[in-house]
Amino acid sequence: MLIDFNKKNGVVSIKKKFQSKKIFKKDYPYRSSLSETMSKSFGELSKKIKDKYKKKRILEIGCNDGVFLKNFKKKDALGIEPCSNIAKSSIQKGLNVLTEYWTYKLSNKIKKKYGKFDIIFSANTITHIQNLNEVFKAINNILNEDGFLIIQDPSLLELIKNNAYDQFYNEHIYVFSYLSLSNILKKHNLEILNLENVKDHGGSIRYYIKKKNNKNRLNQSVINQKRLEIKNGLDKIETYIKFRKKVENS
Repeated sequence: MLIDFNKKNGVVSIKKKFQSKKIFKKDYPYRSSLSETMSKSFGELSKKIKDKYKKKRILEIGCNDGVFLKNFKKKDALGIEPCSNIAKSSIQKGLNVLTEYWTYKLSNKIKKKYGKFDIIFSANTITHIQNLNEVFKAINNILNEDGFLIIQDPSLLELIKNNAYDQFYNEHIYVFSYLSLSNILKKHNLEILNLENVKDHGGSIRYYIKKKNNKNRLNQSVINQKRLEIKNGLDKIETYIKFRKKVENS
């Protein structure tokens, strides 16, 4: 396994033999609802979304067994889950779920049938998908102009600070920082509006993302995170060389 720092985007990726479609298939074992921590976290976030944004139509990429999606009215919620066994359990709960991989082609199919969405949510999923440009192109395609994308993934800063290389799960290709994610989003007319540091997975960041022409003002949390990551050297290759040595020593 090699840790790769992309100088252009600042994305830390994991170079290894990887084929997501061999992992995410009909016998995928993980179910989010079996985690009390994740169930509580997603329940609290669902309430926050309903109270703060007053948005109606929500799409979840990688909905697993519906632990997040079940908190919304079924007629207003759509899930994407490529693992057929997991998707089946969501469908049995009465949720509207498509058993497909997230692609630009799928986003066009969804837009034609369902229209655009007010909220798009994804937790611990986008970092599994190799082609990030297609991921965000597809999201931009079906996100309303005044809508929000919310994604939650392990924090690169916390990972490096804690030498938590156990976050490099078999199916995870990328680990995001604010700096890296903001660079990728720029290519797709998206920007980070707000963020929250949460305790899930030993330290994660929940990003609230909007289209650039959305007039909502950037939150101070975004400026603070940028300063903190630069202070800790996440924009420098030397930081990752030191991290590699710490991993080898451990």
